[in-house]
Formats: sequence, structure tokens, C-alpha cells
Amino acid sequence: MYRIFRLRWLLVVLILSMNLHVKAQTQRLQQLGAEIYLEPGQTPQQVDHWVKELSDNKMPIARVFMMWNYLEPKPGEWDFTLYDALFRAAEKYGVKITATLVPNSPPFFWGKDFFYITHIMRMYPKKEYRERSKSYIKKVVERYKNSPALDSWWLYNEPSGIPHVEKFAVDEFKKWLKVKYNWETKEKNQVVILADVRCLTMQDIKGIETFVRNGNKIIATGLTGLFDENEKTWVVNREFPLARTFGGSIQEIFSESGHFRIKLDEYKDSFPMQLWYTQILPGTGKVVGKYDGKPIAVRNNYGDGTVLWIPAMIDIGAWADNDNSLAYLLRKETELATKNIPFRFDALHKDCFMHTLKTAEGYITVIVNGNSDTEKIDIISSKTDRAKLLYGEGWDAAQHLLTITPSETVVLKWE
Repeated sequence: MYRIFRLRWLLVVLILSMNLHVKAQTQRLQQLGAEIYLEPGQTPQQVDHWVKELSDNKMPIARVFMMWNYLEPKPGEWDFTLYDALFRAAEKYGVKITATLVPNSPPFFWGKDFFYITHIMRMYPKKEYRERSKSYIKKVVERYKNSPALDSWWLYNEPSGIPHVEKFAVDEFKKWLKVKYNWETKEKNQVVILADVRCLTMQDIKGIETFVRNGNKIIATGLTGLFDENEKTWVVNREFPLARTFGGSIQEIFSESGHFRIKLDEYKDSFPMQLWYTQILPGTGKVVGKYDGKPIAVRNNYGDGTVLWIPAMIDIGAWADNDNSLAYLLRKETELATKNIPFRFDALHKDCFMHTLKTAEGYITVIVNGNSDTEKIDIISSKTDRAKLLYGEGWDAAQHLLTITPSETVVLKWE
């Protein structure tokens, strides 16, 4: 009957994080919606009916995939008929649209890799696809960005799949790594955390040495540096290549049942651990932590920089125990570096995070409160004090204070 009910009345209980606020109450309600799955052969009248059904049943939001192969059925020919009908109906009935882009799923005429595919979860494998994807994104976003019905964009659906080994993917990843981990930076007081980074090449090791010598800090945990890129251990019949930088070598690794805690000399609180710990053979490093009488943490000054080496699962221990001690350690260890970042929180706010994007006009910060309590966050800026609220609520520009409720997202634009 409604073959079109590929509309997937999957009552995809889109319990989206966009919230319905009731003025008369402080209680927040989650939005309940459905996915409307548009396909060729459907009519604007049917689309109108489905959106009205949502509205009539108090479901104020709909997800829709902006299928590229439906929008561009022939090279260079674009057909927005059904999607125009959807946005018109949404505007008429007061339903919001959360639109999913599919830049990685081009039309079938791109080649046999895309036959019989509406959308896929892997990234496109060739460099030349990127410019075409930009064109698709621009056409779709420009057409609907000003619609009152638009709630949000999904940039990509469930990115996953096997690791990419195509030359394009590898080359792009190398570029990203070079920018992300620029070991030869001329800046000082930068911090890199190597959390259980088990495989390091000799090139990586030389880069780390240069980074520290030039006046920066490494915080290394877990089995960082135990293996080379071929998963061959550095510490059997070979000298530990990080010994000079880290201030010691791996002497023995011990397993430990259950959870246990260690104490570092420079900190009041102990730190949760689990699974195992490493006995260090100290060199130039100062022992700053012991467990069962064995050295398990050292701090080493190398050149103009320093290394804090804790070869144990201090990070997983903190996560498993829901413990704040590691957060306080990182706050102290990164104090000099964080003074120079564009935006930061005034203090520890549990389960809250902020992501900063740099644009041509300035900065955008995305703040999420992942805990069950309302948080009051003073955002400290080293760049500008002027911020415009793009999404959410609770921003007090005069006080520079954000009041963010549980499970809420707030987006600020800084100019």
C-alpha cells in the first residue's frame, strides 16, 4: 500500500539532542520524531501528508537523507522537487528538518563502485572525488540553509568501515599528522600526550626528542614506545630508544589483578590503575612515583623541555573508576600550554567538553554538557571577548558566563 513507507516510520525515536523547551517549566523534553525516506516516484502530495502526520501526532522533527543520486539523476542535472516539497511542508506544519548529507555516496554514473548504492559509510577513495563532493554540498546547503524548517545538518552518516589503504587516504592522513604533531615546532611550552601509543618508528622517536629538547613537554602513559612500526619490541635485544628523552628504560612489566592506586610525589591524591604496571630502570630521570617499592613514574628534564613518564594504565584506571584525579593532573601539567590556547574553561567541569573551530572570520566553539547537572562555565579567551550565540541558550555575554543544562549543546561564534 504505502510502498513509500520506506518513509521508515521506524519510529526512529530520534531522541535527538535538540531539545523542546517548555516555557512554563524548567523540565526539558526530548524530541520524538521519525525518518522520512524520500525516493523517486513519490509525489509532493504524499510528502505533505507524511509531514502533516508528524505534526498531528506531536512529532516536531524529521530526519531526511539528502540522497545525491536522487538529486543529480544525470550529470549536471539537479532535481530538488521532492526535497523542496518536504521543506515547504515542514515550514507549513511547524516541523523541523535534520538533514543528513551524503558527500561520500555519489550518483551511479561516477562508476561501478556506486551502482545500486544510495549511501555508504566509507569515505571516497580518490582525490578527484573531493571537488565533486564540494559541489554537491554547496548546492544542497545553499538551497536550504535559510529555510525556517532547517534544524541541523548531519555531515556524514555513521562514518565507519575498514581502514583505508588507498594512496589518497594515506597521503591525506600524513598531511594531517604533520600538522597535528609538528615535532619541529618553534613554539615552546607545548604539550603532547602519548596515551598508550605502543608503536613508534625511529622517525617518530627522533621527532619526540627534538620536540622536548626545544622546550616542550611529553606526558607518556601505558606501553608507549614499546614496539616499532612492525610490532617488534624495542626492549628485547635492543636498547630502549626513548631512554635518553624519557630518563629511564623499561625493566619489567607486572600484571596486577583488580584495581589498585599509586601515589605520585608531586600530587596529594592517589591515582587509580588496573591490569598492569611497569617497573622503570631510572637513568637521568627523577623517580616521582613508586608501587610496591618499585619505580613506576619518572620526570626527566631533557634540553629545554621535560617528560612525565608513567608507563601504566593511569588513563583507563581513571575512566573505569570515574575518578577526577587524572583530570587535575593534566590541568596542572598543561597549565603553561593552555594559557595560550584561544578558549578554555575556567575550571574542571565534569563530562563537559569544548571543541574549537577556526574560521576565516574568527572562531566557533561547540560546548556540550554530558552530565546530569546544570553547569555554569566561565569561558576564558585569549583572543576576543565578543561572542554571538549561534545555537542553544544560556549565554550571558555581559558576564562571559555560560549556563548549560544537562545533555545540552551550545554553539558560540567569536569575532
